[in-house]
Amino acid sequence: MSTRCQKAPGFQMPDIVAVILAGGAGRRMGGDKPCQRLHGHRLIDIATAYVEISGLPFAVAVRRFGQIPDLGAQQILDADVDGPLGGLLAALDWANSRHAEAVITVPCDMPLLPEDLFERLRSEHRRHGGPIVAASGGRVHPVCAFWPVSCRERIQRYVATDQRRLIGALNACGAIEAEWAVSPSNPFVNLNSRDDLERAAAISLADASALAGAAS
Repeated sequence: MSTRCQKAPGFQMPDIVAVILAGGAGRRMGGDKPCQRLHGHRLIDIATAYVEISGLPFAVAVRRFGQIPDLGAQQILDADVDGPLGGLLAALDWANSRHAEAVITVPCDMPLLPEDLFERLRSEHRRHGGPIVAASGGRVHPVCAFWPVSCRERIQRYVATDQRRLIGALNACGAIEAEWAVSPSNPFVNLNSRDDLERAAAISLADASALAGAAS
């Protein structure tokens, strides 16, 4: 099994939960993005395997129940807000219902996320407080972030201004960036189109083996 699938000993965060954001339509990819396949594995299965490594309780945020067939993980319904912000609000509510202090969000369409993502996000939160968002190569990745449940009220006020961008919600909450290296490759590759999927399919055999292990 790939080292990508091995849970770090002693790495437990019982006060934190995780949510995979999977409610997007994926029209540029031909629709049904979570079920698109990379090296024979559905993107959602790669994502759930990745989150399972952390040992955190987790759920998958969807636009409608039954959207993803044969999903062996708990599903929660996006809030009635356009875009991934609906998934974030649902994630915060779900975290609150479990008496968790924070939720880490990741998307279903970044199949090469770094192994230390959850650990670093929490470490940076301990250092700075407040939300922490992943960044690489000078770009922020707002779908990969650590959100204290206490941020929900500020996010609701942001939504009340008819704003719908995750980066805007992060700014409203005073988020701090955590930077990852992009060498030898950017771990935050985001798949939005068929071309993106084809480019991702051309990754090295070693990475393909890691993906196969993660989804097994």
